[in-house]
Amino acid sequence: MAHIVKKTVAETHGREVQLAVLGRACLVLGLLGIVVSIGVAAASGVFGWFVAGLAALVAGVVLSVILGAAAEMIRLLKRLCGIPYQGAITGEQGIDSITCSECGCPAWPDSTWCDGCGCPFETAETVPPGGIENAGAKDPE
Repeated sequence: MAHIVKKTVAETHGREVQLAVLGRACLVLGLLGIVVSIGVAAASGVFGWFVAGLAALVAGVVLSVILGAAAEMIRLLKRLCGIPYQGAITGEQGIDSITCSECGCPAWPDSTWCDGCGCPFETAETVPPGGIENAGAKDPE
C-alpha cells in the first residue's frame, strides 16, 4: 500500500545585495529622470525633455533587470560552490511537494488513491503518530 510523501522543496532564486541595491538605484534614478523631464518640458515647452526623461526611465528599468539577473547568478553560483553569500535567496522558504511514495506522481493531501499508479493511500488511522518518517520509532514513555 502506498502513502503520500510530503517534502519541502527549496526554490533557488535570489539577488546579491550590492547588485540588487544598484539595480534599485538605477530604477529610482529613471523614475526621477522622467518626473524632472516632465517638469522641465512643461516649463520650457520643449518636447525633447520628455523624450529624454522617457529614455532615462527605460534605461533605469533595463539596468535594474540586468543587475538583478547578474545578482541572481552570482548568489546561486556561490551557493552551488559552497561559498558563503550575503543576504537571503528569494523564494528560499520552499514549498511543500506532495507525491505518491510508489511512483512519485503528484497527489492531493486528502487523496485516497494515486492517479498515476492507482495504489490506495494509507488513511489517517493507519499512519502512526508523527507521520510516516516515525513509522518504526517507539513512543516515548
